[in-house]
Amino acid sequence: MTIPYKEVEERLLRACRTLRALPDKDRPRVLKTYWPITADDEVAYGYNDAAMPKFRPSPADVSDMLPALDWTQGMPKKEFRFIWWRSCGCSFGRMADFIHKSHDTARNCYIEAMRNAWYRAQLLAEISTVT
Repeated sequence: MTIPYKEVEERLLRACRTLRALPDKDRPRVLKTYWPITADDEVAYGYNDAAMPKFRPSPADVSDMLPALDWTQGMPKKEFRFIWWRSCGCSFGRMADFIHKSHDTARNCYIEAMRNAWYRAQLLAEISTVT
């Protein structure tokens, strides 16, 4: 059984987005303050940016998250970060700024990371059909 490359890419990027959207129980909660609420100048006079809709993962997304992230098991962090950045909507130009390399180098690093994840997905799919 082979999994198409595009499906692996879509599922892996969606799994990263789902992981970011899930609440973290170990994260410390923000303390409430009783200081009066004031309007910032940027907010009060309409200079704020439009708010993007928050990603809400479906139950299917949550169920698919761990099997999809399993494809990156053993991948070096430096390689996985390209997948993570792309799932955040980061462009290849922005990635290139982060790593201080060219746009093409950032794109090639992302493609290589996805290719390794696709290869691992093929191996895991083959192992699951044999057993």
